Amino acid sequence: MVRSVRNLAVERAVLETVTFSVYSCEPCAGPVLAAWDLDEHDELVPVCARCGARLEPAADARRVGASALRRFGYDVEGEGPVTRGCGSGGSCGSCSSSSTCGTP
Repeated sequence: MVRSVRNLAVERAVLETVTFSVYSCEPCAGPVLAAWDLDEHDELVPVCARCGARLEPAADARRVGASALRRFGYDVEGEGPVTRGCGSGGSCGSCSSSSTCGTP
C-alpha cells in the first residue's frame, strides 16, 4: 500500500497521542499490553493480550505511547518493523509452540 507523506505525518501525530494500557500479568511473568473484555456483570475488565488472563488493578498499571510498546514485545504499524508472535522469543504460553515466535 502506498501512503502519501501527508498521511504518514497524520499517522505519526495520531500515534504520538494514543496511549495503551500496560499491566503486570502473573502467568506471563511481566508487563503486558492489556485488552478489554466484559465480565459476568457486563463490566469492562482488563485482560492480558497474550494469554487472556484477567489482570488485577495494581499500582504498576500504566499507560504508554505507541513507541514504548516495543519494550513489551509489540509493534504498532508506522512505528517500526513488524514482528511475528508476541516478541517474547517463545517464552509465553500463547505462541511458544511457534518456531517463529518473536522473529522479524
